[in-house]
Amino acid sequence: MKTIKHHDKRNSLSHLHTRQRIPLASFLLGVRAGLTNKTMLTMKTKNKMKTTYKNDAAFKAMFVAETIKHRKADELIKGTYEQGGNGTFKGCAVGCAIETINNQLGKSHDNSDHSVLEEESLYPEWLAHLQDTIFEGLEESLSQTWPERFSKAIPVGVEFTDLDKVKYQFCIYLLEENIKTVKGLDISDSLRTEVIDSIRQVVKVHENALSTGEWDGSAAESAAWSATGYAGYAGSAARSAARSAVCSTARSAAESAAWSAAESAGYAGSAARSAFWSAAESAAYKRYSNKLLTLLKDSEVSSYLPAEGIITTL
Repeated sequence: MKTIKHHDKRNSLSHLHTRQRIPLASFLLGVRAGLTNKTMLTMKTKNKMKTTYKNDAAFKAMFVAETIKHRKADELIKGTYEQGGNGTFKGCAVGCAIETINNQLGKSHDNSDHSVLEEESLYPEWLAHLQDTIFEGLEESLSQTWPERFSKAIPVGVEFTDLDKVKYQFCIYLLEENIKTVKGLDISDSLRTEVIDSIRQVVKVHENALSTGEWDGSAAESAAWSATGYAGYAGSAARSAARSAVCSTARSAAESAAWSAAESAGYAGSAARSAFWSAAESAAYKRYSNKLLTLLKDSEVSSYLPAEGIITTL
């Protein structure tokens, strides 16, 4: 019988600097994980022949069905990749996905290893990290259906390298969200302009990658230094927003948006601020999840299962 260890991931959610978490930070700017042009080219070559769901519609149907079973069995939990024992199992979105691989393919992968989903040719590792972060950030009712909505939205047979356009488009979306956040901060007009211009440099790097298919690590590093440089002269709000634009994941972008919203609303009491923060962050994650689903289903015109599940009401 498999012995299940408890993997607590609360700390890694805040500081995406562990080995498992690096790709989520890197997919926004590359340079945070030291992804030079040469490294990106190596990754691109490695994934050239990999396709989503093993290019097998039946495999996707099985995976989606098993994902739904995890929810119905009340096995989806936050804060840990896996826990249980004596024949029981609970895990997060990624933990449950890997558990399906282990059970259905007779494997024994570590449930906390996001790279398994890439190695087993389901979807790229960076997308697994994004799936994980959004699951942890969504409010409970939406997080429970997130894994199945996510798995349905990914088309069958798309080359992993072709999903790079989804990565760049989603990064651009997050960065534009950060620009909105900076516009609402209580800082000087000159500083606001400088920070926004710096974020737009980062946007430009992703727009170029989207149009050329090539990641310019040097340009990304230059944009990152510019944005963080201006952030260093700002107060905590501007610094948070600008840093979010540089090393930001969906989580840090959501936190930045929630911080700004709470400040703008003038919630001074700790209890009220906490409640407002939670609501603002949940709303941000709902937007991020919907945006990602839309980009994924648009990544291929033909999909074997409908990319359903976009939530329009909270």
